[in-house]
Amino acid sequence: MFLLDGTWVASATDLVVALRCEYQLLARRAEVAGLIEPVEEGRDVMMARAASLGIDHERAALDREVARHGAGPQGVVVIEQPSVTSRAALEAAHEATVAAIAGGAAVVYQAAFFDGTLHGLADFVVRTPADGRGPLRWEPADTKLARHARAEALLQLAAYAWQLERLGLPAPRDVHLWLGDGSRTHHRDADLRPVLVDRVGRLRQLLDAPVSVPAWGTDDLRWCGWCARCRAAAEARRDVLLVAGVRTDQRATLVDAGLDTIEALGAAAPDAPPEGLRAPVFAKVRAQAALQAAQDASATPEHPEGVVRAEVADPEALALLPPPNPGDVFFDFEGDPLHVDDRWGELGLEYLFGVLTHRDGGPPGATTYFPLWAHDRDAERHALEEFIDWLVARRRTPGLADLHVYHYAPYEVTALKRLVQRYGTRADELDELLKDGVFVDLYGIVRRGVRVSQRSYSIKKLEPLYMGDDERDGEVADGAESVVVYAEFRALVEAGRADEAADRLEALRAYNEYDCLSTLRLRDWLLDRRADPGGGPAPVARPGGATSGGQVLGGAREPLHRLLLPRHQQHGALLQE
Repeated sequence: MFLLDGTWVASATDLVVALRCEYQLLARRAEVAGLIEPVEEGRDVMMARAASLGIDHERAALDREVARHGAGPQGVVVIEQPSVTSRAALEAAHEATVAAIAGGAAVVYQAAFFDGTLHGLADFVVRTPADGRGPLRWEPADTKLARHARAEALLQLAAYAWQLERLGLPAPRDVHLWLGDGSRTHHRDADLRPVLVDRVGRLRQLLDAPVSVPAWGTDDLRWCGWCARCRAAAEARRDVLLVAGVRTDQRATLVDAGLDTIEALGAAAPDAPPEGLRAPVFAKVRAQAALQAAQDASATPEHPEGVVRAEVADPEALALLPPPNPGDVFFDFEGDPLHVDDRWGELGLEYLFGVLTHRDGGPPGATTYFPLWAHDRDAERHALEEFIDWLVARRRTPGLADLHVYHYAPYEVTALKRLVQRYGTRADELDELLKDGVFVDLYGIVRRGVRVSQRSYSIKKLEPLYMGDDERDGEVADGAESVVVYAEFRALVEAGRADEAADRLEALRAYNEYDCLSTLRLRDWLLDRRADPGGGPAPVARPGGATSGGQVLGGAREPLHRLLLPRHQQHGALLQE
């Protein structure tokens, strides 16, 4: 969005922004007008990686179209994009698009549209063959890394189809998405047009109003609550939406009752829930707010996050924890959701199965960590089979039949189900493990059983409670960064830079090992809370004679030289250990 000769010009992207968050759109306009300062959005490494892959996907699509139709006036015509947002430049790109279509181009790449108030760039406009029922049509197509059509992408395509019709061309019958898994989806423009008309009308209503600093959190504007602008606004007013577990509909009820900040909710009378909010729900969010307010009040320049606190919320939920077993396993996946495999036509790769166990015969608290690497589909299948086979065999070991596999959040089980379905292997074994309740999701127990003073219940936010001085200090900070580091590893391998590639892989290994160890420590911490919910941690018997707080990062490590071995040489390593 920009100001052109006194008129606000919006883009197809602005249509999508307004669909998600009208507050973000108007705050951006106020920023362009100089009324407010920009918001620091931080570096989103996952978005940067997705953008890079999106460019590659788009270029690959362009290469395919050129190979099919050739380049030139009757084939693929590439529109040069304006380097500045002047009226002359926008009109020139628009006119070049019109000329390419009029000249009979089979495909127009980066087709530009501009009508004075709305502009956009369609990845492709493709000529459809005559169907015997009407003239030739030109229809928009966009490349997206996603595996499924999304409302935002369809709204943009509908805007391009509308612009094509306004050129006097026959109305497009369909709009098209060329997805990251190689599939193509087709959608009736007539089904999308009513939504487009509504959203364009709303966009114009918003932009026709005088420029001002928009108010956040009101009923007048749609707001999302998670974009950088919304986060900044909520933070500035310490909005009750920052309380973990408070939904937007519950926020409205709380705000109407005057409980619009973290502190106000935390200090509210416990026996006076607002009308429309059930007493148990109110008690839960009120207690959560009180904890968060206490943590925030304890912040110092040296410790800006404050002191993380926790309390038992439901002893019965903690009672669901199985008793410790010497065979217990602590499991964590590392995956690249953006990995593309041309042979399979699917996105995503689980490139590391991380497994942590208690070390037999080792000192108290000692652990052994096993990584199973999978850098392609064949290796992914082998890793799946190796892990399941090892787990089944381990349960048959005397004294280990009652072992459990601990993980945090549903992803691990969901991914295993997906892999079993993908490869058609080990379905019966996984089904038996699931029926026997072998997998234990600690996230569900945490959310029901304890209350933590953090705004997020991600495992990394819980670690100050139980990891002590063993803080994360590796190269990889979080899951999004792990995706980027893994992409760097693959690029270094392709470039023949094995030593640097090994460094990246070791960083990923260390990150995953810490996640597994964090899962173990969390399980032990929860057992301590069960043993002594009202006071300090009470020791709980651990396998190998250890109690909570034992050695963590002293696990046995796989030799680094094995990390880059071909998968068939790694296969079986876990079963041999």
